[in-house]
Amino acid sequence: MSDLLPETWTHTGFAQRLHFGAGAVGELPDIAKSLGVRRALLVTTARGGQSDDGLRIVKLLGRTVASTFAEARSHVPTTTVQAAVQQARRDAVDGVVSFGGGSCADLGKAVSFFVEQEAGTPGASYADRPALRHIAIPTTYSGAELTPFFGMTDERTRTKGGGGGPTTAPIAVVYDPLLTWSTPARVSA
Repeated sequence: MSDLLPETWTHTGFAQRLHFGAGAVGELPDIAKSLGVRRALLVTTARGGQSDDGLRIVKLLGRTVASTFAEARSHVPTTTVQAAVQQARRDAVDGVVSFGGGSCADLGKAVSFFVEQEAGTPGASYADRPALRHIAIPTTYSGAELTPFFGMTDERTRTKGGGGGPTTAPIAVVYDPLLTWSTPARVSA
């Protein structure tokens, strides 16, 4: 073996299930059920919520979608996080489904994080069960759906911050390449 490449390597990841393939979004009802998600908050953008794919996700999940928060925006403004957390609390959700790009995934993680903090049950390790089970359905290539951290922006002070923890990463990620076809070319390139 070359001195440049190790013979073996180890990757320790978060407790996540990755579902990949054309049409994988069709597995969503079974994924939600297997995770015990009975009342989900769907987090997306206004465009994502009105898209054919967004409407299909709502139809697939049926009564599992307790409500939709279709106000996700780039850079995840703190006011947006606060509104989404209030909606999650109001609707007594037990899961989050984020559909869209990195800002949607980050918003879903922020909702999970703050609901967990409010409940007084922050996860101490990656083996702990999150307060809200988060299923991410990415439509871009940000990678945000795989990390336990989120970013957000205080528009008043123009500063970025964020948070995260062991149980903040989505517990399941659905990679369906067919959902990326509607992503604008400038985002995909």
